[in-house]
Amino acid sequence: MKKISTIFFDAGFTLVRIQPSLGAVYARIAADLGVFFPADRFQEIGIKVWNEVKLPKYRDNLRSSDEIERQYWWDYNQVIVQELEQEGLRLPFEAWFEGLYEAFALPETWTELPGTTETLKALQDRGVPMGVISNWDSRLGSVLAGLGLDRFFRVVLTSAEAGFRKPHPRIFEIALEAMKATPGECIHVGDSAEDDVAGARAAGIRPVRLLNGKEPDPADACLSISTMPGLLEHLDGLS
Repeated sequence: MKKISTIFFDAGFTLVRIQPSLGAVYARIAADLGVFFPADRFQEIGIKVWNEVKLPKYRDNLRSSDEIERQYWWDYNQVIVQELEQEGLRLPFEAWFEGLYEAFALPETWTELPGTTETLKALQDRGVPMGVISNWDSRLGSVLAGLGLDRFFRVVLTSAEAGFRKPHPRIFEIALEAMKATPGECIHVGDSAEDDVAGARAAGIRPVRLLNGKEPDPADACLSISTMPGLLEHLDGLS
């Protein structure tokens, strides 16, 4: 097996997560508009919609741009609000969405997952080149910079900048070209079976799945790690 020359990472829920939670941010922006609704219901429905509502026009068309990503979040949040209107939620959607869009561009809305800096620093000390491949708009770089994580990466590539969302292989190919890396000598670490595991594999890159509290899925047919520091424990075995 070839030695690992480059490691790519997903961003959302691999390197960083929302703080304190999606529901809390949603409730705060609603409260700013004079609408008070439980954060836990925003959280529950937000997760439900993310997991169950596939928004077919995006699932079937993996093209991306800042405009497409913004429209995706507009459509996603409309589904959330429609679900919660049955429970009495009434809010000015456009103003609420604009507040959310601004909030999620701020580094303080995000925090790194446990062990992230520790792991990235250890890899950097080993001289391992690293990059980010993420379904995100072009504001991701400023979020990572605000959290002090940008210093670890030679390339931060978003779907908006690549023109394609994972699992499309083209976004991986563009990242490989930017890093001057060979697919068989790379790994990609991410939390999504579809976007990260299947997407990386389609591009010839070995996937590593970050479980984030989930149970390992034999269908992934790849290394799974419970937390980011687990990558260090297995790195030599991947070489």
